[in-house]
Amino acid sequence: MSKSLYLAFIIMNIACMVPLHGKAIRADTLTNRSVAAKIDVTEKMYRKCLLQKDSIWMIDTLSNLIRQSKEKHDHASSALFYDLLGFCYFSHNRLGQGAAAYRSGIRISNRHGEKVIEAKITHDLGYQYYLKQNIPAGFEYMLRGNDLMKDIGYARYPGIVKYLYELAYSYYHVGYYEKTIMLLQDAFKYRMADTSYDIDVNNTLALAYLNQSSPDLNMAFTYFRQALQYARERKDTLYIGVVSGNIAGIHIRRNEYVKAIPLLQLDYEASMHYQEYRSASIAMLSTAKASLKRGETTLAHRQLDTARRLIAQDNKANKNMFSWYSTYYEILAKLYYQEQKIAAAYTALDSTLTASRNLWKNDNIKMTTQAESKIALERHLAKLDLMESERRQLLIRRNAVIIVLMLVVIIVLQALRHVRLRQKKDKETYELRAKRAEDEIRNARQQLATYKDHLQKNSRLIEDFKEKMQQFQSMAGRGPQENDQEIYDKLHSFTILREEDWVAFKNLFIKVHHNFFGRLHEKYPDLTQAETRFLALSKLGLTFNEMANVLGVSTDAVRRTRLRLRKKTAISEHELLRELSPF
Repeated sequence: MSKSLYLAFIIMNIACMVPLHGKAIRADTLTNRSVAAKIDVTEKMYRKCLLQKDSIWMIDTLSNLIRQSKEKHDHASSALFYDLLGFCYFSHNRLGQGAAAYRSGIRISNRHGEKVIEAKITHDLGYQYYLKQNIPAGFEYMLRGNDLMKDIGYARYPGIVKYLYELAYSYYHVGYYEKTIMLLQDAFKYRMADTSYDIDVNNTLALAYLNQSSPDLNMAFTYFRQALQYARERKDTLYIGVVSGNIAGIHIRRNEYVKAIPLLQLDYEASMHYQEYRSASIAMLSTAKASLKRGETTLAHRQLDTARRLIAQDNKANKNMFSWYSTYYEILAKLYYQEQKIAAAYTALDSTLTASRNLWKNDNIKMTTQAESKIALERHLAKLDLMESERRQLLIRRNAVIIVLMLVVIIVLQALRHVRLRQKKDKETYELRAKRAEDEIRNARQQLATYKDHLQKNSRLIEDFKEKMQQFQSMAGRGPQENDQEIYDKLHSFTILREEDWVAFKNLFIKVHHNFFGRLHEKYPDLTQAETRFLALSKLGLTFNEMANVLGVSTDAVRRTRLRLRKKTAISEHELLRELSPF
């Protein structure tokens, strides 16, 4: 276990020693608080829950809190309690139920627009998957949570450093040191008032620089020193010791043993204080190496014996501590060689080679496992990227279809609007034309009626004149005089329709009786002009005498025209006129 992982584990254990049974928890604890305050309260409850052994009591308590929150319609609190319930299940290896609880919290927060809480729960589910060695699922959910936090804005997201650190920490242990550095550099921009993560961020960032394929000792040293400063400000002896040991490791790489020894002493004392014997033994090994370099062989022997005794005391130690044994036997071989104990030196060297071979095998297994995890993670993330790309393409196509449909609808609506406007305009034009036509027909009828009256009056005038002339001749006992016939002829000439008058009359007649002459010619094409005019005058209702006066012929001539017409059509003129009527 690396020192940063070991440190995080110790701090989490210490934070979780506070029991929950002291007093009943109620949903009122979170009601009417801001989202940030609700998250802060549940984070404290989370730390108290970590080592809670009574899982049944915890599950019942959280289920009750969820029920109370739902009754109060406090959706944010309900989602956060589901978050705690999911953690409780995961901590007792009930992963299926834990994942279901987390997803319930995600659904509730998503449904009610609680984006901050949705991002937190999504991240928490991913981190729990990661801690349970489900690397692909862990990163999937953590990255989803990180995307939601980006959308909200890192600067506005409460406690963003915690989530950036946990994601970076996960990348660090999978071997993505560049990603680790990038995320932790982001975390520096959003320091919280609570500096608890400042030590972790600086220490892990330094380790990432140290473990790159090309280690950057200067950057690692800078961030270790920053982590040590924060640890001293907080008077955190455990962190002071652990970070001091990390800094000492850089000094040893640089062969600066004088600077390394006091830092190793701090690491040793802190480890002993917290009974972390393995860490203490590692610090003592480094101290023995420094003493050997300074030629203090007796002191180096005592320090090696102390390291060996400590590792034997550590019940957490296992047989795969090849790195520790390799370092121990290497120092011991060099120590025996300086003391001219050649046989003992070769024996120690042989043990060193054995431990080194085992270490090499172990490192190969570790590297293979890490590589397999990275490959599985990359495949999973690539699959997610492909799915996301396909989803975006579908979304683009769907949006394109929607846009096209909207454009079609707009075009159709515009076309319908244009058609309606056109129809309205056509209707108005038609109505205007119809009105004009009606006015023209009405005027034509009035003119035709006036014309008919005029013809009838003139005809009566002629008849009256003829009658009076006959009476006058009868009373005077004389026949018609030449002068009388001249007056009659002149008067009659004003009544007869001349050719140009007939054209004007015909045009006026057509305005009132549409297509009368066309239908007549179509039905009876062999009618003479006299027969056609007879029918037109009959349509006006003139008598035979009036027709004779208008046409300038005798009444007998009109009767003969009528007789010829009946022979041609085999019907009377009245029937013929009804037949020609459009209605």
